[in-house]
Amino acid sequence: WGAVAYLTESKYGRNGTEVGQNTDSTYRTGSAYATNQDRSTTGNVYGIYDMSGGEGEYVASYYNGSTSSNLSNNGGSFASQGGSSDKYATAYGSAGYNSASQYYKYGDATYETRGWHSDGGAGSFVSSDSPFFHRGGNFSRSASAGVFYFSISNGIYLRTISFRLTLCVE
Repeated sequence: WGAVAYLTESKYGRNGTEVGQNTDSTYRTGSAYATNQDRSTTGNVYGIYDMSGGEGEYVASYYNGSTSSNLSNNGGSFASQGGSSDKYATAYGSAGYNSASQYYKYGDATYETRGWHSDGGAGSFVSSDSPFFHRGGNFSRSASAGVFYFSISNGIYLRTISFRLTLCVE
């Protein structure tokens, strides 16, 4: 998510122009690309859609210091207590942190992008009870939605948070 957010902001994306929010409850994800190019990360039909609004989306990142059953029950396929980051998931640790800025990982668009385009959510960070992130916001909370928006969750099913399938060729 962080890489796409940075590219969106760059000259290869929208060059500092904010992505339009999907506030339509009819098209929560996959908005019609021909008529909604302002919702694209590139401003044209070739970008990624609904990174702002639509549905909040879970991402494969978690707090590995969680002692809650939420970690294993809701993320057991990729998350574990004491686990480490790999090419599929980012683990956020707990040992030795004295301030919130030390929890963040540069490059994931959580710390250094706080406040960009007034995207909300930067005040909350993964914790033992809420060990998972979701990004993008959702259609019903457009004031908090945005490419740089993130919040936390316990990982249970909510009708306003989904996930995005991505196919990768190795």
